[in-house]
Amino acid sequence: SLNAYRRAASTEGGLRAAWIIMVALLLGSGVWATHFMAMLAYQQDLVVRFGLNLTALSYLVAVCGIGAGAAVAAMSDTPRGRAIGGALCGASISSMHFIGVSAMQLAADIQWNPVMVAAAIAISLTAAPAALVLAVGGTHLPRKTVAVVAMVVAIAGLHFTAMAAVTLVPVDRVVADGLQGGRDLALVIGALAGLILTAGVAMLISDRVARTLSSLRSALDSAPAAIAAFDADGHLTFWSRSYETFLQSYGIVARQGLPMGDILRKGRDAARSEKRHRGPGKTQTYDLTAPDGRCYHGRMQMNRGGGFVVVLTDITEQQELSRREAAARQLAEDASQAKSEFLANMSHEIRTPLNGVLGMVQVMERDPLEPEQRKRLEVIDEAGQALLVLLNNILDLSKIEAGKLELETYPFDLSDIVTQSAAAHAPLVAQKDLCFRIDIAPEAQGSWNGDGGKLRQVLTNLVSNALKFTSDGAID
Repeated sequence: SLNAYRRAASTEGGLRAAWIIMVALLLGSGVWATHFMAMLAYQQDLVVRFGLNLTALSYLVAVCGIGAGAAVAAMSDTPRGRAIGGALCGASISSMHFIGVSAMQLAADIQWNPVMVAAAIAISLTAAPAALVLAVGGTHLPRKTVAVVAMVVAIAGLHFTAMAAVTLVPVDRVVADGLQGGRDLALVIGALAGLILTAGVAMLISDRVARTLSSLRSALDSAPAAIAAFDADGHLTFWSRSYETFLQSYGIVARQGLPMGDILRKGRDAARSEKRHRGPGKTQTYDLTAPDGRCYHGRMQMNRGGGFVVVLTDITEQQELSRREAAARQLAEDASQAKSEFLANMSHEIRTPLNGVLGMVQVMERDPLEPEQRKRLEVIDEAGQALLVLLNNILDLSKIEAGKLELETYPFDLSDIVTQSAAAHAPLVAQKDLCFRIDIAPEAQGSWNGDGGKLRQVLTNLVSNALKFTSDGAID
């Protein structure tokens, strides 16, 4: 009963009303059956019958009163409101008890001890509110256990304290017809006990199913993809919250039995783009852009027993990231091309006056000069040549990055290229005291067609690396 009450407190709408009715029937019937079972256990040397009207009234008071109290407690978000609902339940239990006792028909007068009666009512009005307050607001087992014990005290404590307040005074009276205290009442109680047991089992099963479905619903709502299930006739049977949001972008309200044809019809009218292709087996995938601008990758998987499942994955951020990466890559390529063009232009601009300087050096070398002046011209020429090589390298690098490097073709002497590349490193070879040998095969000598300047660069780099990483021995 308290489990049903907790479910009522955690739900809303029609489902809450159903759980409250379950609480009223289970707890009300249980309290009523407990009372009259205890009355059957009350041993006295008198014939006891129970009036049908008052007995039925006691049952209605128990069920309706406990239902009202459970409703007040379940709809309240504060302990005070739950305590008020519990007090209504306690008052219903007390009322049921005294009406049930009044239903007794026996050859005796019933006398009450006011103090014990007050104590019995106080127990019920205290323990029942405590039970409903403790039953919600926590999932710990000790808290639930205390709530159950409090409800047992509210029922059993009231009954036995109130029965202790009763004194029977035998009188000469004819007992009216009614429910026979042993047989008839036992049958009624047995039927109620069966009802309670059946309802309790049904409640446990339904609660487990409801919790499973609720967990499944929560898992689907938390999934990063929108999921929907359709039956064999193409009607919507189950969907996640994100799929409902997806349909709303097309102006479609998700509902049970919604035909897939209606979704496709509105989708074709409203979608900006759609691209479909078949997957392996009974799978169909497609890409689409919804009216709200969101992009989705869809997957339709057929089920073995008929029907199909639709899974929509939001790929808006992925596509936006891809667009940003493409834009950034294009920007980097444009910047690199601009840099290469700038270097190429600057190399040309600098090389033009440099060639003029080197030409003037060559003209001045033909004139008679003092040794010191000629030495200075040589320094200028060497520095200019080094600068010219650097400019050529920059120009070649810019051409390579721009994808525009082209090899020239002109006659050159291969022996001269090899000898010149080696001679430029002769001072360093002598400094490191290395053996430096050049061997040119006869078939390699003579004039060749090609880019002699590029070949000289390659050979010069190879010789430079060989000298750099050779500390002793020979370089061939």
